[in-house]
Amino acid sequence: MSLNGPELGAIPYNKNLLRSQSQGASRFTEVEQVPTWELLAAGAVALLVVFLFRPGIRAAFEQSKNAPKDWAGVLLPLGIVVLFVILLIAIV
Repeated sequence: MSLNGPELGAIPYNKNLLRSQSQGASRFTEVEQVPTWELLAAGAVALLVVFLFRPGIRAAFEQSKNAPKDWAGVLLPLGIVVLFVILLIAIV
């Protein structure tokens, strides 16, 4: 992939991802560039999502500042998960 052309800044993606391995070739042999309009559309959608959710995010941060701190509600389930993972590792 050259950096001296219209593909500068383009994100490659694999168009043959669903191709069967039984054809003998690797799935990742051909790479195609994402068109610029798709990159611009994805950026516009990301900005739209940020602007739509900003008031709710701001209110959630304000509410979390005034909420009582409940560390036992976090640490107890986390400890149970860690113990369960250790048990699974010990079994294997």
